[in-house]
Amino acid sequence: MAEIIAAQKPTFPPGTRHGYHALSHGWLANELFQRIEPRQRTIGEFFKDEVAKKFDIDFHIGLPEALDYRVARLGEPRSKMADYIKDVKTVFRILFNMAESKPGIRLVAAQQPALLKFPLLMNNWDYKHIENPAASGIGTARAQAKLYSILAGGGSYNGMTLISPKTLKLATEQVTSGDDFVLGIFYGGAINPQYTRGGFYIGEEEIGHRVFGSPGFGKQAAFADPKENLSWAFLTNGISKYGAVDEPRVAHLVAAVYECLKDL
Repeated sequence: MAEIIAAQKPTFPPGTRHGYHALSHGWLANELFQRIEPRQRTIGEFFKDEVAKKFDIDFHIGLPEALDYRVARLGEPRSKMADYIKDVKTVFRILFNMAESKPGIRLVAAQQPALLKFPLLMNNWDYKHIENPAASGIGTARAQAKLYSILAGGGSYNGMTLISPKTLKLATEQVTSGDDFVLGIFYGGAINPQYTRGGFYIGEEEIGHRVFGSPGFGKQAAFADPKENLSWAFLTNGISKYGAVDEPRVAHLVAAVYECLKDL
């Protein structure tokens, strides 16, 4: 996999734009990481040794077979494609993006049925055991909330340092701008995700100030809010028809949490 990706020519000049790549990002990050890690551990191995065990975080990048019994199956979205399309403007934007795309990443993304079936792929036990840092993380909502709480609090917990303040600042520095070259074809400009140097998604729309984290397909979501010293996570095995945006359950829960903060 690494050799295939390394041999691929860039779709556009590096640094000129950005586009979401949900799965291949993991292979790229792992290859880079192993080349600088003194013991040549993979990201999953490093996470297990230096994060999960030390900080008691119930999360795995590549699930051990012994833990298969703990994992819930993902349910297929009970919706039709029409449920994803909210208005005529969005439909025309998607069609325009597909029409203007020469054979390349946008057209490939738009015609990629495997990606649309990805949630059900996660019910394959062989895939759960594969270590892909971009898409084979399995754990509990509490585990994700705990990890993000350490980041929200500056990087340390119970006298142990997960990440230094200097490195955390670099990891959360925004490095993208403009439209997402890939997601724009699906959402018709409804969302415009921006990312940090460490790969975090930047959000502030519903909260009013900057937070960082990672939303996912089916509306799995977790984030850290350094201003409020708060972390938050929501996981579900019932894949949402809303995908990564506009999930009402998440919006209502986030609003309720911040409403509660006003009374503290």
